[in-house]
Amino acid sequence: MIQPPIDKLISKAGCRYVLANVVAKRVRVLIGKNLRLEKQQNIVEHVSLEIFNDKLKIVKE
Repeated sequence: MIQPPIDKLISKAGCRYVLANVVAKRVRVLIGKNLRLEKQQNIVEHVSLEIFNDKLKIVKE
């Protein structure tokens, strides 16, 4: 099961399209920085948790 729940992430982003784009952009940034993750943690899961815990804000322009 994916944590956090996808419906809560979509509510923070507004729609699935925006969520997918934000996650993809953040993943590319973290890959470029060679981020070291905890065991068993996927980089997409890490970004999803950042959004869920309000460490990464989605700003609509």
